[in-house]
Amino acid sequence: MRIIALISTVFAVILAAVLYILVGKYNEKELMKMVALHKLDIQVYEDMRNQDDGMDELLSDSERELQEKMKTYDFYQKIEEKLTTNIAFFGTETVRKMKNDNTGWVAQFFDTMKKNYTNAHGINSGSRGSSALYGYVALNIRALQSFEYFDLAVVCYGAHDDPETFTTYYDGLLRSIKNQNEKCEIYCIIEANKEGYNENAEAVRQICALYGGICIDMNEYFKENGIDFDATLNGIEPNSYGDKEYLSAILETIDSSLESGRRVSTDKRVNFSSTRDFDNFKYLGTAKMKKVSDTVYEFSSSGKIAVLVYKIDPKNGENTKIYVNGKRVLNVNTKYGSSDELGIALISTSLGNMNRIRIETGTDDNAMNIYGIAIGGSK
Repeated sequence: MRIIALISTVFAVILAAVLYILVGKYNEKELMKMVALHKLDIQVYEDMRNQDDGMDELLSDSERELQEKMKTYDFYQKIEEKLTTNIAFFGTETVRKMKNDNTGWVAQFFDTMKKNYTNAHGINSGSRGSSALYGYVALNIRALQSFEYFDLAVVCYGAHDDPETFTTYYDGLLRSIKNQNEKCEIYCIIEANKEGYNENAEAVRQICALYGGICIDMNEYFKENGIDFDATLNGIEPNSYGDKEYLSAILETIDSSLESGRRVSTDKRVNFSSTRDFDNFKYLGTAKMKKVSDTVYEFSSSGKIAVLVYKIDPKNGENTKIYVNGKRVLNVNTKYGSSDELGIALISTSLGNMNRIRIETGTDDNAMNIYGIAIGGSK
């Protein structure tokens, strides 16, 4: 028996070696594609398959038909066919409540989608005090890391954004959404505001129209439905009562769109020439930079827009210095930030064709807080 066991073991080792040689080309990417295929996770599989058309013969007729539907159908067609949808939320306090519990309206939305319409996967990039620029960075980093694209993007910025830069950043975010999936539906929310419309509200309305999206004006919704601002915590952010109204407004928009037979516009119009600077997004983590020392990183890159991405660390955060081509252009203290999780800081919107960027973190602990730099308009 021992001899048989020994022979079996040796045979298993030899077989494993042979298989390793035969399938050596099946690296982690191919294995992920196979897993995605057998799970019929078409959203992941399709993006990977685009990198290798040789997988086509592995599809059965039914799988090929499903794959084609997932590729060509818009948000409403997928609901009608009971296909899985991918949905993303971008915004500030109004949409961030899915983070720590399931009581916010965004969490309730996903529950309702699964119950009344179809299965829905999603992310929530809502973060306290964030801006449309934050949404742009979060969207593109997510896309690079997960191969995901979205069938519906719900965008809720403007109440707290700087009017001088909001129009360009908001337009850049919507353009990036459409660049990733031209069939993505966009719902642009104008938050209910006790103080009335600010100057960003009209920009939301106009830019949303340029991309063929639907503008959901919660000021009008509150007025038409007799809702007062007791439904908010601070005149803007909804409380539990206000959550129900935001949820109702979204669901009513979906219902009316389905009833009218709406199809998603694939227009990708550009409102401002500077919006093109948001194309060709590139994210460079510190692991891919030149490590000059334990506290200093350097790299060279082309592009127009550069944004520092960092972890907010109230305990170990320190002043971080950013240099472009030898000139200090930014000081950022990573103890603080505009959001409650991920910090971003604009380095420049007017970089040249090739730039040498240097990051000095000051301490080893603070070096761990620097995630990387997002570049827009890179070549």
